[in-house]
Amino acid sequence: MDTINTQQITISRRDISSLKQIIIIFVLFIDGWSSIYLTVILDFFVYIDLVGFRITVLFGEMSNFNLLFVVIFFLTIVNGLAQSYPETYCIRFDTDVKGASNPIIINITQKWAPLGANHLFDVINSQFYHVPSAFFRVVPKFVVQFGISGDPAQNKLWDKPIKDDPVLMSNTVGTLSYATAGPNTRTTQLFINYIDNSRLDPLGFAPLGIVTTGLDTANAIFNPTPGSSDGVDQDQYSTKGNPWIRLNYPQINFITKTSITYNCPVPSN
Repeated sequence: MDTINTQQITISRRDISSLKQIIIIFVLFIDGWSSIYLTVILDFFVYIDLVGFRITVLFGEMSNFNLLFVVIFFLTIVNGLAQSYPETYCIRFDTDVKGASNPIIINITQKWAPLGANHLFDVINSQFYHVPSAFFRVVPKFVVQFGISGDPAQNKLWDKPIKDDPVLMSNTVGTLSYATAGPNTRTTQLFINYIDNSRLDPLGFAPLGIVTTGLDTANAIFNPTPGSSDGVDQDQYSTKGNPWIRLNYPQINFITKTSITYNCPVPSN
């Protein structure tokens, strides 16, 4: 049998294969993405010297079970680091708003609404905005709402709600908050406050960022439903995507490109 022999422990390649399978099943139960880290880490410890020390120096005389425990512990640390979120970041929304020279740039501050900020970071870094996304609700002197993907498959993928954050900031001019359908129903829909809407604070709308550039662009967004403050039919847009909304609202404006930057203005409040 092909084995790896050291001074204090002998691990067969069959053992290594078994360990991999056990750990991957265990971690998939907790976090499906972690198996990628896990295979690399196990191979690293068993086959490669780490800073000149072999596995026996690191672990001494350990059973396979104890080795499994150590690898899982190390994996947890690595995976935690890989999934850490920035304390602040800016989202740049490029648009097709006529006459607008500025993109809409929003500074997101994690401590304002941690769950919402981290969730939005994941959404922006996914394929949610890989196609244009419409500004489907414009209510003059109130809000502009967006956050439905033009790709119905993405809306299905991101329809699981997150829990609410406590309201730590006020819905003042230019702040960004999640739209909701009641407590703990936030998903991907967002709105920018056109005016001071602090009356929304007691209703549980927790701002997570503020527009630092392009508020004029936000104010110039075309209103697709001037006769109704409800905006377009959100269910239809969610399930039928951009072909449907372009057909029914040919003048509607879109977010055409989305990106994250860390070199952005810090909000004064």
